Amino acid sequence: LDSSNALESLMFGTLISSTDPVSTVSIMASLNANPMLHAIIFGESVLNDAVCITLYKTLEGFHPFLTDSADLVNFSMHDLGKCMVIFLGITVVSIMLGVAFGLLCSMISKKTPLIKNHPEIEMGMTFFVAYMCYLVGEILEMSGIMALFFCAIVLAHYHSHNLSESSRIAVESSVQAFGFVAETAVFIVLGITAITSFIPQSQYAWSPAFVAVGTSLCLISRVVQVCLLSSILNLALKDRITGRMQLVMIMAGLRGAVSFALAVQVPASSSKFMATTTLAIVVITTIFLGGYSGSLIKKLGLSVSKDEKEGLVQANHRNNSLFCGACEDDFMSKVFGGAEKSPVLPGSPIADEGGSNARFFPKNLADDDEDEEEVERQHLIAARASLISAEDAKDELGSYVVPAVQA
Repeated sequence: LDSSNALESLMFGTLISSTDPVSTVSIMASLNANPMLHAIIFGESVLNDAVCITLYKTLEGFHPFLTDSADLVNFSMHDLGKCMVIFLGITVVSIMLGVAFGLLCSMISKKTPLIKNHPEIEMGMTFFVAYMCYLVGEILEMSGIMALFFCAIVLAHYHSHNLSESSRIAVESSVQAFGFVAETAVFIVLGITAITSFIPQSQYAWSPAFVAVGTSLCLISRVVQVCLLSSILNLALKDRITGRMQLVMIMAGLRGAVSFALAVQVPASSSKFMATTTLAIVVITTIFLGGYSGSLIKKLGLSVSKDEKEGLVQANHRNNSLFCGACEDDFMSKVFGGAEKSPVLPGSPIADEGGSNARFFPKNLADDDEDEEEVERQHLIAARASLISAEDAKDELGSYVVPAVQA
């Protein structure tokens, strides 16, 4: 890297900060790891990629990529402040675009229930809106990735519950297949680059010192980041992030496809060591950190039974809303659809945690206007259930009330 200019260091730090704990997430799913830990690691990796790409593209604007010159523009502290302002502006606008497209698609699927008779239209509309969201973000010179990420969040929260069962399964399976193919393609390029980098005529070169320093700094920064942010979050969280969870989160700091895909975009004339160093860090973290994740989770006792995991997931559903509870129930769910909240008997773990009043957790929401009466009836039933014992509530409400969740 050019030690006389901070731009290349910032670009390398940005691209190498992207985490890809795909192996850890897969292992956690197979071992029924703590749902809270699973959500933190998965959510961090997805949001981290979007932020990383957006910040990298912002820094890219200060680099003369379109010329053959290896000289960097004069990057000063003023430019750094300007870069951060641009990054924040792009992020805010991209989030607004993604949410707008997601809500538009959700409203269409909610207000046109007959579309359920045409799964091909449901699938086509879902992919079309997502792709249009990305294109509009790129055309406006915002972050298409960031817009697509938040569009997907809204679609998963509202639109997916408005789809027919066959369409929902088909869309989820298709997205997983596309993601697998794309990531496989990147790792194929990674392998080819690793082989060709040792050829004397290659545009890449290796620096063992750079690899050692880069790997060490990645591990040190991961430890500091996890411990510091977990301590801050524990001040407000009811369910604390324990030391055992933090250790697994540190081990989940793998680098992967996104880091390497960004590294190979840097011209070799500017930094011929950046791609090879990134490649080495990806391989080292994947083998050593990802390889020991499964045994570490078992040894730390972070696995739970399927019944216990299901209970924890349902208990967390009581806060399953993108907006405040009143806004979600009174407006958002009626306009955009989403998951209906069905009553839970008093005396269950979900009800006991918040007091004697009955709580609600999501269930698939029907799309007909007549079903709004059913929703109101469910609310009345739950209110009545809060005044009687759990056992009597079961007998009186019958099939209209969801059985109490077993601890």
